[in-house]
Amino acid sequence: MKELYLIYINLLGTDYKEEYNYEFIFSDTLDNIDGEDWDLKPASGQPSPPNRYLISKVGMLTSTIKLDVVQNSDTFAVWDSIDGIISLGWENIEDYEEYPEVRLVFNYGEPINVVQDKLYEKDFVLDYKFDKNEDRQVQMHEYSSKWDDKTVEEFYEKDKNGDGVITLKEWSSK
Repeated sequence: MKELYLIYINLLGTDYKEEYNYEFIFSDTLDNIDGEDWDLKPASGQPSPPNRYLISKVGMLTSTIKLDVVQNSDTFAVWDSIDGIISLGWENIEDYEEYPEVRLVFNYGEPINVVQDKLYEKDFVLDYKFDKNEDRQVQMHEYSSKWDDKTVEEFYEKDKNGDGVITLKEWSSK
C-alpha cells in the first residue's frame, strides 16, 4: 500500500455538543496538489478542499480542541503551507490558561502515521468509518447501521441533492 500524506484539514464546523468537526484529507502523492482558490492571499476562508481526484483517504475528527486552519488565515494562502511557510492547521491556544505541554501542529505532506500519532498523544483518533469502501463518497448504508429520525435528518442535511449519496463536496459545504 502506498504511503498517504496530509494535504488539507477541512473545518466542517461545530456540532450540537459544541465540538469541532474536521476532515483530515490525505493523498498518495504530493505532486501537483491543488484546489480552488489555494493561491488567494490572504485566504480568508475562500479556498475549498483539494481536487477530488487527489484524495485517497479522509479521516474525521470530532474534538473539543479548536484548530486554526490556513484556509481561514487573514495573512497566508494555502500554497504557503505547501511551501512550508505555515502549517495546514495548529491548535488554537487563545483560551488556555497555560501553554500546553504539547501543541498540535499539522504540516502539509506529513505521513498519515505521524498525524495519527500526534492526535493519539492528545487521546484523539481519526475516524474513517463513514466511507467504508473508500470510494470518496458516503452512501446511506455506510453512514449508519441504525436509523432513527435524527440519523435520517442528519444524513439528509449533508446530502444536499437528496440522492442518497453524500459527496465530498456536499460533506464539505457549509
